[in-house]
Amino acid sequence: MFSIDKGVSIVEASAGTGKTYTLCRIVLKLIVEQGIPIDRILAITFTQAATEELISRIRELLHDSISQLDSGEIGDLALKELIEQQDIGPNVARNRLRHSLEIFDDASISTIHGFCKRSLDFVSLESDIALEANLEPVDDDLIKRLQDEYVRINILEKSPLLSAFYIKTTAYKKRLNTIAKECASHPYAQLEPKPTEAHVDQLEILFDLLLESITPLLESVDTFLNHLRKGGKFYRRLSTQTGINALEALRNRRFALLSDLKLLSELNTASWSSSLKKSAEHLEPPPFSKHVDNLLSETDQIFTVLVSRYRDWLFDNLRAEKERQNVVSFNDLLHVLNRALNDNQGDAVVQAINQQFDAALVDEFQDTDPTQYNIIERLFGDGSKYLFFIGDPKQAIYRFRGADIFSYFSATESKSLQRIHLSENFRSSPKLVQAVNVLFSESPDGFAFEKIQFQAASPARSSSTNIPLQIEAIGLDKPNPLRQKGAINLLASNAAEDLAQRAIDHPQLKLGDVAFLVGTNREADALLKQLAIRGIDCVLQAERSVFETNELDIMLQLLETLSNPSRHSTIRALLLTPIGGYNWHDLLHPKFDEKSQEIVGYLHEWSREWRSSNFDSAFHRLLILTRANERMLGRLNGDRQYANLCQLSELLQSEALTRLSTPKHLYAWLLGKKDESVSNQEDWQTRLISDEGKPQIVTIHKSKGLQFPIVICPFLSLLRPKAKREHALYHTSGQDQRLVIDLAPDKNSDALGRAENEEYAEHLRLIYVALTRATDECRIYLAPEESAPRQNPRPSSFCQLILGNEKSFTLHSQKNISPSLLQRIQEFDSRCIEVNPRPLKEGGDLSISLFQNFENQGFKPNALPINRSLIPAAERILSFSTIARMTHTSDLVIEEVGNDEMVIKENVQALDLITDPEPEPDKPNIFNLPKGANTGNLFHSILEEIDFQNPDTISDRVQQSFNRLRYGYPEYKRIVSHSIHQLLSKLLDGVIALNQIAPIQRVPEMEFAYPTSNETLQKIQKAFENNPTPGIPRTWIDTLILKHTNVRASMLRGFIDLVFEHNGKLFLLDWKTNHLGNSVESYSQRAIKHAMFQHDYYLQYCLYCVALKRYIETRFPNKDFYNLFGGVFYLFIRGINEHDDSGIFYDRPSQPLLKALDKAIGQ
Repeated sequence: MFSIDKGVSIVEASAGTGKTYTLCRIVLKLIVEQGIPIDRILAITFTQAATEELISRIRELLHDSISQLDSGEIGDLALKELIEQQDIGPNVARNRLRHSLEIFDDASISTIHGFCKRSLDFVSLESDIALEANLEPVDDDLIKRLQDEYVRINILEKSPLLSAFYIKTTAYKKRLNTIAKECASHPYAQLEPKPTEAHVDQLEILFDLLLESITPLLESVDTFLNHLRKGGKFYRRLSTQTGINALEALRNRRFALLSDLKLLSELNTASWSSSLKKSAEHLEPPPFSKHVDNLLSETDQIFTVLVSRYRDWLFDNLRAEKERQNVVSFNDLLHVLNRALNDNQGDAVVQAINQQFDAALVDEFQDTDPTQYNIIERLFGDGSKYLFFIGDPKQAIYRFRGADIFSYFSATESKSLQRIHLSENFRSSPKLVQAVNVLFSESPDGFAFEKIQFQAASPARSSSTNIPLQIEAIGLDKPNPLRQKGAINLLASNAAEDLAQRAIDHPQLKLGDVAFLVGTNREADALLKQLAIRGIDCVLQAERSVFETNELDIMLQLLETLSNPSRHSTIRALLLTPIGGYNWHDLLHPKFDEKSQEIVGYLHEWSREWRSSNFDSAFHRLLILTRANERMLGRLNGDRQYANLCQLSELLQSEALTRLSTPKHLYAWLLGKKDESVSNQEDWQTRLISDEGKPQIVTIHKSKGLQFPIVICPFLSLLRPKAKREHALYHTSGQDQRLVIDLAPDKNSDALGRAENEEYAEHLRLIYVALTRATDECRIYLAPEESAPRQNPRPSSFCQLILGNEKSFTLHSQKNISPSLLQRIQEFDSRCIEVNPRPLKEGGDLSISLFQNFENQGFKPNALPINRSLIPAAERILSFSTIARMTHTSDLVIEEVGNDEMVIKENVQALDLITDPEPEPDKPNIFNLPKGANTGNLFHSILEEIDFQNPDTISDRVQQSFNRLRYGYPEYKRIVSHSIHQLLSKLLDGVIALNQIAPIQRVPEMEFAYPTSNETLQKIQKAFENNPTPGIPRTWIDTLILKHTNVRASMLRGFIDLVFEHNGKLFLLDWKTNHLGNSVESYSQRAIKHAMFQHDYYLQYCLYCVALKRYIETRFPNKDFYNLFGGVFYLFIRGINEHDDSGIFYDRPSQPLLKALDKAIGQ
């Protein structure tokens, strides 16, 4: 373990070297060696998930260290070194660790935003945040409204001509969206060119000159046509009466229509030059074309000015709107604290915050930005504190989120800086570690920046496989120009074919170990398709908007049909989609209209009853009517298509309720979402289907911090810096190295070159991240470097890594780059890098498919499931959670889950999400056992597996469950064990104790699922109303509104925690870990009955009783269920004690009620 000193230390942790492990040991060293308690150590991470993991890891380390010191057997090397090499006895170390563990809830471990919020609260009088302001993320709809306002003020109300150009030219709207996105990610960036005035009047003058030049153009048409090629745009426009008429109409009308703009763009000087015959190339373009050029150029300049002014306007108006709404965003916290640290009272603010801590650690420091770095440096950079920056500049890949690698560079310029480099790789096999060393240490460019120096890593583990890095070189033996789309399909088909063949040759291969790393959604789609063709289902894990999927077009077609249900063409188009399920052959059948009459009739009815219908329910009725759910779920990857359609349906239902929308409005809304960002809209991200045993497709960005046994990188050779840029993002040279966003970069300036070099450098870091995710195997696919004509004339970033930037461009211009790349990679050490050249073969061998493995088992990938008309898809199954969400609310936006346990979301304020909770009582006990689903899962896991009659196994089971579930509170192991001992020995009704129940007498997690009838929920409510039973309060029944819901026929599904038999009677039991309070009194009979009321558990256990009733009557038709039925226990575990009946709820619903409920559920 390295030594630590006051001042700034940078810990550069290469991939797989144990960054989090090291961070935790630094904390251990600060506590034990320096005597700094945990509440005076600040630890900052950049995501909430990382914060939670770090809290868990540090807490567990402190607890384990104390246990090792108590036992005298010290296994942790860092702790052992501290005890042996420092003048610190075990007692001192133990006391310091125990003190930190006791005050652990006061530890400052949080995200950067959480730290800023806490600091601003502490110095609230010096900050300019309004008191009681609400902390909320910036609303995308608000930004959209402000953008529309800016367009209205500066374009639509300024000039009809400018408005026409804006509406017709999508690039202008895209530039506004881009600048908003870039400036939101980099608000500190310098904007170029400097905002000036937009001379809209000049545009009108130029347009008048253009109108005056139309007559001379028309008078010379015959002359011009003699010199123009018939295939050119200019000729086509002037040789037809339509083109002549359009010009004459424009001249006479004297204002432009949208259709005129396309006409003008095809009659500019560039079109003139490209349309001239070779014999007439010396002719000057007509004045009209020059006026078109001037008009288009002036329009472009005006929009450049408007875009450059947009940032400051947006920031000012956004700030004003947030002040009006009394809200602050997460990024506001950073900027407000930064201002407070640097204004007139800045020194006092610094001192107030600084004196709270003796040490600060910043995790993932390579992903910081100038504002965040300024805050940390201002607070702790004076050398009086321990300041650790932990990160790896080689893994800085989040520039699109605002990260700035140049902030990392700034931190490394300190002369007193202590550098600590971690180079021992604990993740990858020795040959993979060596392969990465070879690729980057022998690269002429390294990481493109001198301040990122590659240091070779050493393997820390052995591997049973130890397979070299595999490079599949496809078609590199000679120049093979490919278009981008062709290259993507080539690589995807080869990668899919190889995996399918390997799965056939090696049946023991676990496909769930495989991860494909991709760069774009387009690559993911191509790979998904090629894998599906070969019978491999996989899971797509990417921040991908559901609005970017093909299913959006299907929904658009449906909405168009509902808007025009009488239009024959739109209905037929819908019937050709997966919703309808017909094909062209079906449409030509003479009885097609008769076959589709029921579907068409339903669409007409839906359209007529639009205002009174629920979109989501109506949509699923359509799927059942057309059997679309069966078709989709009966074929490979159909579940993903079905899930996307269901998600879009739910989003449309939400929008329909919010805006009371018509089908036309929903069509426009859905169409407008195609270009929306998914980054901060969780509901828009495509939902994952079951990933068990399936290979994953993961973006490289999302894979950072993860590891996989087998990694396949099909598309690394497609990483290329952009050839054309509408704007340039780069850093200036010199000492300040400011970030610049150049909206109109000059072709002759160095802006474009700098921007390209920074993009290339980030590509190298992406390649490094991709190659270091594998533990055992890694495979790369390379496509030919030559691009098709008119496409990106640049070598790939991977090629530049291997050959160097300068040599790559030279060979690329000589059209000899692929063979040179192949030659160079074949020169690498074959012991760690194995190159496999293969010929260019597009499409792959489609005969290689996993389908052939299932043919003997009767598997048909496109066959309809047998007799599934009564069984809806799993995503729409009714459960207790679904019904409970509808028992006391009229909101019919239904979210259904496949678990029987209700997910309770407490009323948490936004501020609570980034600040530490209030401290719990000092000593661990059953009442301050952490709340939430993790604790419930822990108890369920233990109680499901243990033998109730063998209490000696409880401690081992508790230990196993803590480890398996990674339950991060080891200090509660004894509490949990004691609670379970007490639970099993408790007499539940004065007679029954669970430790009397043998394994053969109980069934844990009993699953049930059966079809339900129409109007199920209404019938359930009537059953309760007409059959009162003593154990269920009438006041609860009176609050139900199930009879007002409108849900289609479905299934009822759930899991009963425990069914057990005692003295010939059957009992139901449900474990509850609900936190009702911090004392036994909080779990009194009155309190638990209130919980039963509040969470609708009366409904839950009655549904369970019906499930058990049906099971018994099916298995034993001659038995009377109610005579066998002993009743229901709900055990609130936190309240169970040896003195009274706290925490125990019992009921035996009446026989008439159970019969009525059984009949209500139906089928």
